[in-house]
Amino acid sequence: MLKLIIILALFVFMGCDKKHGTSSETTTMLPYNKNDTDNDGLADKYEKEFHLTVGIKDADSANLDPILSYQWHLINNTFQKGEDINIAPVWRDTIGEKNISVAIVDTGVDITHDDILLDINKSYRYSDGGNDPSPTASQLYNDNEGSAHGTACAGLVAATGWNGIGVRGVSPGVSVVGLNVFSKPDDSSFSDALQRDGIDVSSNSWGGGGANWLFDDRVSLEAIENGIENGRKSKGTSYIFAAGNDAANANFQSILTSGYVIAVSAVDEVGKLESYSDFGANILVSAPGGAADTNNEPGIVTTDLSGLNNGMDVYRSHWGIVQNSDGNYTNAMNGTSAACPIVSGVVALMLSVNQNLTYRDVQYILATTARKNDADDASWKKNAAGYNVSDKYGFGVINAGNAVESAKTFVSLGSELNITKTEDLNVSIDTANEAIFETDINVNFSITQVQLKINTNHDNNGKLKIILESPSGTLSTLAYGDIVLYDKYEPWTFLSTQFLDENSKGKWILHIQDMGSGNKGELKQWTLSIKGYKR
Repeated sequence: MLKLIIILALFVFMGCDKKHGTSSETTTMLPYNKNDTDNDGLADKYEKEFHLTVGIKDADSANLDPILSYQWHLINNTFQKGEDINIAPVWRDTIGEKNISVAIVDTGVDITHDDILLDINKSYRYSDGGNDPSPTASQLYNDNEGSAHGTACAGLVAATGWNGIGVRGVSPGVSVVGLNVFSKPDDSSFSDALQRDGIDVSSNSWGGGGANWLFDDRVSLEAIENGIENGRKSKGTSYIFAAGNDAANANFQSILTSGYVIAVSAVDEVGKLESYSDFGANILVSAPGGAADTNNEPGIVTTDLSGLNNGMDVYRSHWGIVQNSDGNYTNAMNGTSAACPIVSGVVALMLSVNQNLTYRDVQYILATTARKNDADDASWKKNAAGYNVSDKYGFGVINAGNAVESAKTFVSLGSELNITKTEDLNVSIDTANEAIFETDINVNFSITQVQLKINTNHDNNGKLKIILESPSGTLSTLAYGDIVLYDKYEPWTFLSTQFLDENSKGKWILHIQDMGSGNKGELKQWTLSIKGYKR
């Protein structure tokens, strides 16, 4: 069964066929040393490891990572001060622990890159079964630029810091695992990569679908479900996914509506949604993604394939800076593909300070510590629990400092509570009136997420505007009714993260309106699934 897979980082997109729990309420902290005696932004523990002098401000020397000043997503002093992920305070405590593994499920990671330290034992290339995850000769021949994609993602997570060369990753101390699925892009490769043993965070800057299709990737979703159930000793692997670069509704991808993954949208250097970024009620958080046109606006700076004749930077005069004379770095990384590994790096830091976190705990912490960006944008609303949330940004741009600090002492959400209710209707939907359907939920707990599965028989599902209203009155738009959709909801599941910490009990209202003209159809059935916790 062939499925369309789209690599989400480059704006010269590469297309290919893809056959493609509960934890205790007390937390055990990993050892880390927050003592930064010389106030240079790096814990003394790591200064010793890097052979720096404790007590002398040398860790903040520009020579230690000479291209760091261009990485505005880490520390934004160039375009809009503070419009970054607030990572600097974290490095005073931790840069990540080696026993935390982040898998880059992608086009491979360059094993020869001087600024990336790979875990060879866990890495894998699916074309030949070897542990060298570098792009194959065939990948380089068919798409040299696109083959750099995984290497760029790996650098964003964990490019080596304070080593005198290049750039710095979000979590330079964690282990990077390269899983080169695009060397053999079939179902078995993706399935294996998504449920591979020993992975704490799975970073996935790929996806399918688009503005006018539904993309239901059952094989990958089954693998993710297994990773949620069995990964990290049943605490669940944290799956981070790029939302997509189609400027479309992210609720049209089944992986992103599963509730198991963190869907990430992309912002620019001043905190506004990038024009390409997908959006929707299922977006949990946003992160820097770089510009569509890096000639006029800044992109994300990261590692590239080694050498002058390979990678994203091959047609860009090697970025025109002295420190990149070898062509090992690029400023052309962009898309939600860049935003995804940035979030993955933050999650790795969270797990570095508290390994007891479940995948649900991670999602909750990211949402509740995110920063409201682009504050005047009309997409922002406040839910009944008092959280600011947006179809564009989710709960906002990730705040690494707050997320890691919260993770240290976080009391687990505990066992997941859920309730599901189905209504069979066969009620017509027309262009004249908004159709309203109601159902009562009699169980009360704090909500983490809500899924709506609908089954329709309609001429043009893309013209159906679908809004779910909670008992507290919060409105969450699941479909906007403004496109041509070539698939049908027979059935289809939508996800909303926007009811976080509201109460589940009460009357839920489904609003459906045909925004087109001359269409006919009916709603045959709808199912409401509410997930949450009580502690």
